[in-house]
Amino acid sequence: MLDDRLSIFRLNGDGLAAHFAERSLGKSLCESDTWLDCATIDEKFRRILADPFSKDAKKKFFFLPTEAQVPGEGWRRETLNIVWQLRHTIVHNAGVITRSDAAKLRLLVRAPVPAPLVLWPEKSDVQSVKMFLDDLAGVLTQKVADRMGELLTLLLAEDATLLDPARKAQELADQLQRDVTIAGITAKPVEG
Repeated sequence: MLDDRLSIFRLNGDGLAAHFAERSLGKSLCESDTWLDCATIDEKFRRILADPFSKDAKKKFFFLPTEAQVPGEGWRRETLNIVWQLRHTIVHNAGVITRSDAAKLRLLVRAPVPAPLVLWPEKSDVQSVKMFLDDLAGVLTQKVADRMGELLTLLLAEDATLLDPARKAQELADQLQRDVTIAGITAKPVEG
């Protein structure tokens, strides 16, 4: 399967060199690039997990969909966009919401945001963000598990000798700690 799905990775020599110790090329590629916005994250996962036999496959799979793309799921993307902006404010402005930050936040929250203002998160705020991110990680990991199962099933339909579906399903289920189904064979993760 030759296509351009990996062309989304832009290599920066010094960034990549800093990650030579990673155990896989994929991890090195991901670690050497910063993915700090939902559009970039969605586009990269959509390309990586695209159907290899379809020209318009990117239109069918959404990793972090907008509400227009997948009704009922857009709130996660909207919330994560707010988290990214607040992270930017905390890291780069020492927690001061600048006029520029306020303008961006106003668009994201669809409400007035005063500036300048010091952002002062409390423990419950941090706990709420953690709960959201934990839930999101579970949802997105399940999407990857489901999509990998779909793609491997498609590839097996083209060449049944490509892999052992039961073994590959078990391997992915153990790695992702999610159920994985390939060619009708479902594997459950082994608790370790």
